[in-house]
Amino acid sequence: MQNLIAAAKLDANALDVRASQVLLAPLVCELWEELADAETSYRKLELGIGAEIAVLADPALIRQALANVVENAIKFSPRGSAVTIDAEERGGRVVLRVRDRGLGAPPATLARLFERFYRAPNAGEGGTGLGLYIARSFVESQGGHICASVPADGGAGLTVALDLPSARSTRP
Repeated sequence: MQNLIAAAKLDANALDVRASQVLLAPLVCELWEELADAETSYRKLELGIGAEIAVLADPALIRQALANVVENAIKFSPRGSAVTIDAEERGGRVVLRVRDRGLGAPPATLARLFERFYRAPNAGEGGTGLGLYIARSFVESQGGHICASVPADGGAGLTVALDLPSARSTRP
């Protein structure tokens, strides 16, 4: 339901972006607990985010964008696997990566994953194709970028990277 409301706001150009400092580690931990259900009990979270890493973003919008990405990672990870979420700060930016160990997506479809109503051919049942579209729209509305890739180590899964302004770069 949140995704449908968010899509309606995007259509109406009614996003109200109010950026502030958002610490990523607590946000990710809160989201993991919030999304916890019977399915997440069969997966583990591997967290690699320093306590001081923060982005300059609208707290509600970045929360929803990240929730959509993490929810997909949980959904497409096999039982017993891990979802890895890490972040690094460089050049006034923070790159936050969410990696699952699922089937991934065909390389030719990676850019399309963020299109409205698009679902990868191997996505299976369920879903509306709005989650990653909304994530992209919310991230871009805050001066960020989002993309998907196959893991650099050649392993299974999909990595979604969010590149956002660092809150540190705005401090005196």
